[in-house]
Amino acid sequence: MNRVFFVLIGMGFLGGGIRMGQPETVPAVTICQVQGAGNVSPYAGQPVRTEGVVVGDFDTTGAKGFFIQPSECDGNEATSDGVFVYAGAQANLVSTGDWVRVEGTVAEYFGMTRIAVASEGVTVLANGQPLPAPVLDTTGLGGISFYLFLVLIVT
Repeated sequence: MNRVFFVLIGMGFLGGGIRMGQPETVPAVTICQVQGAGNVSPYAGQPVRTEGVVVGDFDTTGAKGFFIQPSECDGNEATSDGVFVYAGAQANLVSTGDWVRVEGTVAEYFGMTRIAVASEGVTVLANGQPLPAPVLDTTGLGGISFYLFLVLIVT
């Protein structure tokens, strides 16, 4: 009995699926809070827990993850309403339309915020959820209109 107990501890688990080595209370934050209004997440390097609907499932591709977005966020144009969840080598964790809770560590990767998770850090709470309405981001060109940008390329 004691021998099995120590094996379970060594695997990172203590009976009942409670993870060892992780804080018992990982802060629950919105995706908008994870993204923050700056160029780098205010939660970079920290563990977080958040929820959203899977709007893009790329866990079986080279991207090795999926995008989640809440049904609504903070209404602030300076914060992103979606985030990429990096799942690594794990495949088929989710499907588009799944409402999921993810728990992982926030990181910046090539200038983009992502949450890196282990398989036990992804919980599917519901399937077949409606996808949030797409949001057109027109702020990326620093106020330059698409027409002006197109004209600059042509001339």
